[in-house]
Amino acid sequence: MGSDTSTWLEDLNLPKLSDEACEALNADITAEEILEAIKSFPNGKSSGPDGFGMEWYKTFHKQLTPLLLRMFKHSFDNQKFPNSLYDANISLILKEGRDETEPSSYRPISLLNSDFKIFTKLMANRL
Repeated sequence: MGSDTSTWLEDLNLPKLSDEACEALNADITAEEILEAIKSFPNGKSSGPDGFGMEWYKTFHKQLTPLLLRMFKHSFDNQKFPNSLYDANISLILKEGRDETEPSSYRPISLLNSDFKIFTKLMANRL
């Protein structure tokens, strides 16, 4: 292992994205991609901290798609997402047949805001 952090990281032989994948991820986001991502989600799922479920995004997609596009472009230009994209409601679910008095008997579930889900879906669709 090398003496500095960069040498140490190089020695790990971590997987790298291909040039094509990097280019796809760095390409401008389009309104069509956002709409495709919105339509791909199932209905009836719990919403995140903002309370806006995917049904709301599907109902108002004509009004919301340009706003999401503007927000995503602004985020890329400034290399920073709005804090709301990092918000989550975390709930603990008791594992079946486990002692409810033991902390290890629970698993955490994170409920994320739909705008974050839309962004991650459209980026995943590019790969």
